[in-house]
Amino acid sequence: IEANLEKSRSARADVEEVVIAVEDLRPRRDNRRRAASQPLAALKVGRQPPCVRTLDGPWRVSFAAPGSKTPFERRFATLADWSKSEDEEIRYFSGTAIYRKRFDLPAAGQDDRLLSLGRVAGGTARVFVNGTDCGVAWCWPFNVRVPAAALKEGANELEIRVTNTWRNRLIGDCLVPEAERKTRSCLAYESGPRPTKDTGWARRSAGYSANDELEPSGLYGKIELR
Repeated sequence: IEANLEKSRSARADVEEVVIAVEDLRPRRDNRRRAASQPLAALKVGRQPPCVRTLDGPWRVSFAAPGSKTPFERRFATLADWSKSEDEEIRYFSGTAIYRKRFDLPAAGQDDRLLSLGRVAGGTARVFVNGTDCGVAWCWPFNVRVPAAALKEGANELEIRVTNTWRNRLIGDCLVPEAERKTRSCLAYESGPRPTKDTGWARRSAGYSANDELEPSGLYGKIELR
């Protein structure tokens, strides 16, 4: 099942209409893609509060794969999709990356704030502000509520823990000898094109190939405190 989001402005200026179109991607007997269904739902989302602070780079990002005892750290001038990185450690990374940044506020205020994460691709993001757990964002619009008590005047510490699926690491492991793989799976690792033309679930259950498309992952877009 795949959900496509379409955002449009409604007749009211303070409301956005989001249409969620659900498509059945299960393979048919003839391996052709099923026709898309009609939109199943329309959600109306109130206008978000105005932005009070845009959190630009640089970011300190620590990458830790499951079971790894040696996380590696990178510095991001701007936020970007891991799967498009020239750094192979990042491009094929699967696990949790922790984004850290310090930002200043002239005054904390008495109201809760909304932190907009732009886009969280391929997984989930858990947000901490000055050590306070502000919750998890896993779907559009990728917002979390920051309690007023978590913010303070002056310097504030932001930590965003982004976790993706293991797909990209499995694809990366198709490029290396078995002894050097970081994953273990009962599925096949193919160093070349797939031996089958199946699609959908049949394709995924056949294993992974070095030629498979990587899954967009990581945190990118505008990070805004509202």
